[in-house]
Amino acid sequence: MKSIATKLLISIGIATFFFSIFFLYQTYSLTNKRVREVVEQQASMALKFDLAIRKYVAENVRPVMYELLGQDEFMPETMSTSYVARTIFEDVQKEFPNYIIKFASDNPRNPVNQAGPEELKIIEYFNNNPHLKRWEGAISIDGEQYVSKFSPMRMKEPCLHCHGDPKDAPVSLLKRYGSTAGFYRPLGQVVGMDTIAIPAEKITEQLWSKSMQTFLVGGLGLILFFLTIIFTTRFIITNRLTMISNHFKNAAQQEDYSNINPIEIKGNDEIFDLAFSFNTLSDKLKSYYYSLEVKVKERTRELEDTNVQLRQEIAERKRAEEALRESEEKYKSLFKYANDATFIMGVSEEHGARFLDCNESTLILFGVDHRDQILGTSPEKFSPPTQSDGQSSEEKARELTLATMEGHPQYFEWEHHRWDGTPFWVEVNLNRIELKGKFFMQAVVRDITERKHAEEEIKASLKEKEILLQEIHHRVKNNMQIISSLLRLQISGAGDEQITDALMVSQGRVQTMAFVHETLYGSDSLAVIDFKTYISKIAKHIFQTYKTRKDRVKLEVDTEDIKLSIEQATPLGLITNELVTNSLKYAFPENRSGEIVIRILAVEQDSIEFVFSDNGVEIPEGLDWRNTDSLGLQLVILLAEDQLDGTVSLDRRKGTHFTVKFRHEENQ
Repeated sequence: MKSIATKLLISIGIATFFFSIFFLYQTYSLTNKRVREVVEQQASMALKFDLAIRKYVAENVRPVMYELLGQDEFMPETMSTSYVARTIFEDVQKEFPNYIIKFASDNPRNPVNQAGPEELKIIEYFNNNPHLKRWEGAISIDGEQYVSKFSPMRMKEPCLHCHGDPKDAPVSLLKRYGSTAGFYRPLGQVVGMDTIAIPAEKITEQLWSKSMQTFLVGGLGLILFFLTIIFTTRFIITNRLTMISNHFKNAAQQEDYSNINPIEIKGNDEIFDLAFSFNTLSDKLKSYYYSLEVKVKERTRELEDTNVQLRQEIAERKRAEEALRESEEKYKSLFKYANDATFIMGVSEEHGARFLDCNESTLILFGVDHRDQILGTSPEKFSPPTQSDGQSSEEKARELTLATMEGHPQYFEWEHHRWDGTPFWVEVNLNRIELKGKFFMQAVVRDITERKHAEEEIKASLKEKEILLQEIHHRVKNNMQIISSLLRLQISGAGDEQITDALMVSQGRVQTMAFVHETLYGSDSLAVIDFKTYISKIAKHIFQTYKTRKDRVKLEVDTEDIKLSIEQATPLGLITNELVTNSLKYAFPENRSGEIVIRILAVEQDSIEFVFSDNGVEIPEGLDWRNTDSLGLQLVILLAEDQLDGTVSLDRRKGTHFTVKFRHEENQ
């Protein structure tokens, strides 16, 4: 069983691990989003600068140059928008060598502006979608990934002067580039596009750098938080609880209660109260339990000796019966010489089963002198009219005969009487056998009258032991009641309110354990407890203890027909005691009215769900109920998870709602 500190360490470690993964993912996602936003802004800004340069050259510089040079002259260095923009951004690219900022065309006049394979696909896409003015996204250029933006340049009316018919183009333009490339462009066609591409590798490097910085700072904070919780929990709670737990274990292992030492622990909280209560109870229990323990041990030894003797007798009888069955199987063809009564019967619809042959043991069994007294008669002649189960002997024999003749061997016990009327019991094996092509019924019968008598004696002995166990439960209950009464006297004499409250809580716990033995004492079964009756007793006692009127705080107990073993009923009863007590003390202050509901039902296959709820004052949201100083809540968690090996959860919406789920281990 892991300690509370280990469980807490594992739980916080797992939570920290998953939170770290989530934190890294969120950091990476947010950083990725931010970096991409910055890259998008850079690409958009570069594209806007490119388009602004083009617009300025086309609308401001080029008209002035035409006025100065004439319509037949064209100077690309000042009049070509792509030339001027490319020249400017080539100078910019010296600072950003990995960035691509260019004008690309599928048929450029200047070969420098020739579009690559990927850019040609984008140009074709723009031509197929005339309404598009932008395209942006990830693209592979020369085997590398880029974040890109593309803006198409479509053929307009003013552009026909230089890109339409070569005969209309400026003479200087034809001299410089010839009359083949860049001409005969129709209106609306994409003659080229502005390309802005930023390498994705740079984005990834920035992303990981930012993510790791953020993650390292956050991870350091998580580690400090983790270490702080572990140190605080171990120093305040687990070290002291470990001391108490070890003391309890040592006390439980001692056979002599007079050697139990008091717990020495410092503090002024619930853990100290627990240690103080243990010391007080141990002093009072030493004298009461010592004599009872001696008597129980003596009686237990007597019962063990009796059980050993019975087991030996039963084992010897079983070995003898097994030896007899083996002998019958080996020598069934020589049934006449068998010790058991063995006979063969013929079966007909008219007369039923009739004796055809039998061995000497059959004559002895039925107390006859000659075989003629049996042959031709029915076995029911030696039976009473009805069997012990109330069924007619004739009717029952007919059913067994029919099943045997259908090929289903029968084994059963039967009540007979001898020729002189003396009753006796036998066990019968019926089998169908085939002789010369015909089917008969063979019966092997053994007198079990003595065994029946022995079984009756064993049943009587078991009944005596049940009565003894009831008496033990009754005495334990009475001793618990004595302890409860002593605590009640102590409460009446205590002047301190805190001591009085602690004694009342301890009295409730003792009374809860006493109710277990009281319920068992009044039950038909000493193995299981009717939980609804048990819970009702606990709740009624607590309401009386705290003088709570039922018209102010209503109690509803809703349980299915569930039986629990004493090992599970006791911790679940203590959980009920703690929760009802806390509810009456804190959930309904200043005579506030409300309702307490307790439900227990079977869920899934073999699990039990215990639900406690009230509509009073909620447990504060900021209170860590699993690590509170409240002994009551600590006991609820320990009893649910350690004693019942289950789970416990809390829902603070609309009052207090505890759910305990555990595996049902009812003793039948």
